[in-house]
Amino acid sequence: MLTAFLAPSGIVFRHRNGLAPVADGEFSVATQVQLSASDRPDMQVKADGFVLLVECKVDAPYDRGQVERYLAHVDGVPEGGVVAIVPRRSVPPVGDTPSNDRFLGFVAWEDVAALLVAIEPAGDARDGFRSALVNLLDSYGLVPFDGEVAPWELPDGTQDVEQVRLICSVLNAAAADVGADPTLMARAPHPYRAALVTTSTLLSGSGPTPRPILWHATALRSFLEPESKYRYFAFLDAVVVVTFQSATANEGSDRVVEFFVDTRPVPRAGGTMRWLRDDDEFLRAVLSAGPWDIPEDAVVPAATQAVAEMRAGYEAVVRRVAALLDSDYPAARVQPWDSWGVRIVFGSTEEWIAPGEGLADLRVRYASLLRDVFGALFESEPDRPLGRLLTAVTCADR
Repeated sequence: MLTAFLAPSGIVFRHRNGLAPVADGEFSVATQVQLSASDRPDMQVKADGFVLLVECKVDAPYDRGQVERYLAHVDGVPEGGVVAIVPRRSVPPVGDTPSNDRFLGFVAWEDVAALLVAIEPAGDARDGFRSALVNLLDSYGLVPFDGEVAPWELPDGTQDVEQVRLICSVLNAAAADVGADPTLMARAPHPYRAALVTTSTLLSGSGPTPRPILWHATALRSFLEPESKYRYFAFLDAVVVVTFQSATANEGSDRVVEFFVDTRPVPRAGGTMRWLRDDDEFLRAVLSAGPWDIPEDAVVPAATQAVAEMRAGYEAVVRRVAALLDSDYPAARVQPWDSWGVRIVFGSTEEWIAPGEGLADLRVRYASLLRDVFGALFESEPDRPLGRLLTAVTCADR
């Protein structure tokens, strides 16, 4: 990557393995090298008689004084230079750039992202690194956008965070309407009799403030002891998710409205969530969290097999939900999903949040979807696979 950007400056890099840049010999690459009490360049490429310092800025402003101190450092070696990688919007005017001829110039992160996207897969670990870096740049809105913008996006394809927050507030109101519907919730089977509907959003883990909102979730919480809302157990939560992944070069984005029954997580000490490692651990978690009195030695091979059958049972539950919704949602489709078995995809988020749609209309339409989904779930006997598991455990020969 450095070769592609620095070759026009007249610096030639090569390496005996042809895998990384070097100036006439062996080289080393280090990050956050302490040059002084206050100066640590993000990357240093070093070889005999040569030093290249790279300073990277994303949401922090460009600091000319910092770059000039780096230039003073490389002035002490026979050959070297300084490069600054910044968002294109942060490239300063010509009069605000160092005049030292060892300053090799600015590289825009958008150009780095475009180069990474264009590179052919190598079939090794470098592919994973490039993908991770593209995803990181994507979260900062620095991957070039080429396509149609969604109703919640700005013309450059980045997310209009305030608009998405407003949409999520409408989805929250719709979820509250459904959770307070006594006619619907009176039909709830075990373990949904507590009738607790909650909402949440996931923000991007990185990027400029305010953070983009990745998705909104509405969950009908499950309780193994429905009479007490303090015995919450995440297993079997019924979840509807609306995804707002930014439309960028990231091919992994999946902006859909979907439903699944969550069969992965269980709470541990302190109330935090974790994912189960295997079926045996899952069975022990179910036995320890429920209101039943089943001894620890109940975990036997027959019961472990019953866990796999129970997972298949919940896949069948989701498929029954899809069949019940088929006439009202003909575009819905069931898709395999590694983490949960299957999910129902109702369509793209763009189809559900149409341009110019009033927020009141969106609230009514989303509440209708939740009522239909939860109602179909209640008719699909979602408690039976768990009941079969408990029967297998209590009746197994030990």
